[in-house]
Amino acid sequence: MKHPVLRAILFFHFLPCHSQINLADSSAQAVAYWNNGDKRIYTIRFEKVKIKDQDTLSLKVLEYDAEISVLKSKPAFYLIQWTYRYRNNPFTDLMTETFQTLPHDSRIIYKTNEMGEFSKLVNWREIRSKVKRQIHNFSKLIFKMPELNMFFQQLNTAFASRKAIEIALIKDIRQFHSFHGYYFKLGKNYIATTQIPNIFGGGFLNAENKTLLKEVDAKKGTFTIHLTQEIDKEQLTEVIHKFIRNMAEKIHHEPPKSGEIPQYNIEIQVETQLDNAGWVIESMHTQTVFYNENRNVEKRLIKAHQN
Repeated sequence: MKHPVLRAILFFHFLPCHSQINLADSSAQAVAYWNNGDKRIYTIRFEKVKIKDQDTLSLKVLEYDAEISVLKSKPAFYLIQWTYRYRNNPFTDLMTETFQTLPHDSRIIYKTNEMGEFSKLVNWREIRSKVKRQIHNFSKLIFKMPELNMFFQQLNTAFASRKAIEIALIKDIRQFHSFHGYYFKLGKNYIATTQIPNIFGGGFLNAENKTLLKEVDAKKGTFTIHLTQEIDKEQLTEVIHKFIRNMAEKIHHEPPKSGEIPQYNIEIQVETQLDNAGWVIESMHTQTVFYNENRNVEKRLIKAHQN
């Protein structure tokens, strides 16, 4: 097997052995051992909360299921398909549903390397067409304003390439494969600097990752990994300020003064429990955006159905 390319996190890589949990040195490695035709069903719950001081200003919830199928299991890669099934979601709105999900029965096909680490999206053109239809349908339901027309044009441009869709539209899948291919020792903190995609345009953003193998349960054949990621707040604030000023100029509004735009900080927490075959049992992704006395919190829980 080849060593996988280091992407978001930098760790030591080792060739996989027959078991992912090594009791001799209290270590674990997230490696996929999947066969053709393997299937799992997961429930995904997405929450979006706005908080000012200690008061909750709004709460939006979106819940849906995903069937994950292994289409091909080869020595060098896996070909995976996700199919989405949606439920009635009384605690959300049309905008959240439009920009957080793909339509009911949508499928996403992608490849991983031999360890289960995400490699690339395969049917990205099909997904791009669906997203463009969603944006078009949503735009027809709201008032025609120059600001919003510009916003929808920006969205269509943003989702034009495979890489852009991988960054913005398959967050469930990215979360699912966060730790595949990486080796951890129990209780050891892995600290690394990395660069992450900048959704506001321009170059990458600097970030610091702290990763910890929290727990190993040899009897159950499971282990739990926790990641904390902090984005460079000064760089982030500068990028957001530039984006806001550029958008104001494009819609012919006077751009806000520097003192009128708050400072921003983003913290991301990911905690995932996996089994010995590399299947996720449960994974929670929490992103918190801090500005002034406000917090915008997004949580995504991926939980396996019991067989």
